[in-house]
Amino acid sequence: RAPGVSVWQFLAPICIAAAVVGLLMGLVYNPLSLRLQDTSLTLEGAVFAKKSGAYTPDGVNYNTWGRIARPEGDMVIRSAVSANRGKNLSGVSVYLFDRDGNPEQRIDAASASFAAETTGENALPNRFVLNRASVLEPGKEPQVVTFMTIPVSITEELLEIRQTSPERVSFWELDEQAELAERAVRPPEPFQTRWHSILALPLLFVAMVLLAGTVSLTFARFGLDGKRILAGIVAGFVLYVLTKLVVTFGSNGLVTPVVAAWSPAMVGSLIAITVLLHQEDG
Repeated sequence: RAPGVSVWQFLAPICIAAAVVGLLMGLVYNPLSLRLQDTSLTLEGAVFAKKSGAYTPDGVNYNTWGRIARPEGDMVIRSAVSANRGKNLSGVSVYLFDRDGNPEQRIDAASASFAAETTGENALPNRFVLNRASVLEPGKEPQVVTFMTIPVSITEELLEIRQTSPERVSFWELDEQAELAERAVRPPEPFQTRWHSILALPLLFVAMVLLAGTVSLTFARFGLDGKRILAGIVAGFVLYVLTKLVVTFGSNGLVTPVVAAWSPAMVGSLIAITVLLHQEDG
């Protein structure tokens, strides 16, 4: 105040920088990090596929389970590594059941891939193709085959939706995934909420800067006491919890995706601006 500088003048550059960082995180860093993660999973799956049989490698936490319908009954499939949105699997164990739920076979394979149906003279249904598979049946000796196919009733779109979480989808593909979810009769709200949440990151970062300003801007001679430090920690924690809570509501369809994604940042910004105006003008 002494040189006549307003609080908004020296907070403006920090807020602009925070908004730019939010944009870069949502539009550049998020897609890039997901692309690199998918590449690492693909390479990891290629390495694991060189081994035969089922296994659970140490230090790998990508184990996935799924129950998929097939014409002759359901099957439960486990994979150590799942890439390409559930279409390329490594370290696979498949449990086949008949229509009455009785176990038929257990198949351990080095890798498996989903193949979409084909048309024409040699038409094939949707299927999983297993490589280097060991087949176990009750009362029979194990058999080892180079590859085998298992017809399934699930479509490629539905498989992608079931195996894809919004956090694993790039910002630029979330709209498409929401449309696929609607066509597959799945709730699109998780993808829509994620899209708006990434878009709201600049405002959320600005809100964090403004909240920090409310507890740190004071006369230097007064110092920064413990109460202000505690208030800043509590304010940041409440904003974080509120954001996660409302986003969860939006993903479950309890509130609209727009409200779920934008309301925490807007409320935090308005509260901080109100406090700063009071501190500035009294």
